[in-house]
Amino acid sequence: MNQRDRMKFLVGILILSLTACSEPTIISNWQNSDISIDGNVNDWAGNLNYFDDEKAAIGVSNDNDYIYFCLTTSDNDNIMKILRTGFTVWLDPQSSDGKTIGIKYPIKSKINDVGDRRNQQLGKEKNNGDNLTKKIDQFNSDQNEILIVNEDKFPLNALPVANNDGLEVNINYAMHQFVYELKVPLANNNLSNVYTDVLPNEIVRVGFESGEVDKQEGSTGDGNMRNNGNENMQMGGRGGRGGGGRGGGGRGGNMGNMKNLMAPSEFWVEVKLSTEP
Repeated sequence: MNQRDRMKFLVGILILSLTACSEPTIISNWQNSDISIDGNVNDWAGNLNYFDDEKAAIGVSNDNDYIYFCLTTSDNDNIMKILRTGFTVWLDPQSSDGKTIGIKYPIKSKINDVGDRRNQQLGKEKNNGDNLTKKIDQFNSDQNEILIVNEDKFPLNALPVANNDGLEVNINYAMHQFVYELKVPLANNNLSNVYTDVLPNEIVRVGFESGEVDKQEGSTGDGNMRNNGNENMQMGGRGGRGGGGRGGGGRGGNMGNMKNLMAPSEFWVEVKLSTEP
């Protein structure tokens, strides 16, 4: 191998290394007090990591038995996409035998009335805090199940929101912010039948994914929705449970925006769990 070929080889290795480390890393905070999963950010003061491209902030903490998540966004399109299509948090333990699971809540909204769909187009709900508050209150009333899915999105289990397994989730809208909170048992939690196979001091990949709008819903009876020109949710990073990211659009044409609105949005981070100080 000559000098030029050697340099090309080394550059290639460097590029691959940088690509492999492209996911943001969050160091989980040790949780030494109770967190109330109530859709309120008060427990997360100073512990949220903001991501500009995603227009969202994410917080992670853990103790010996649970891992806790908080996601907040003030972006109207992000909020409406979650409410329309559902939301899944993926947990991908990096141990050799860890299995990827998804916690799905809320489940996709069922909008049956075409007129109602027209009245609830994204543009009209921009900055309408009262409307979003009512919608989320209705969601919390209607959505009484949490789905556990495998990496192929096949349902493994369905739990009531009020369950005895320690799995808790809540959404809320207050002070112009959508708040999503989640509490998931860890592998050494002997009180739960549902857990993610990771322990303190280990690493877990965490994905945040919206659902997908049905083509029929996006193409019938809602011309206003098709022509919406607002910025849409952009989820970057290395997407997918095996890599190969999907990026969002932004401004660039109505058809492009509608395509982005209908496609799932996905963002992954790598989380290093803490141990008790």
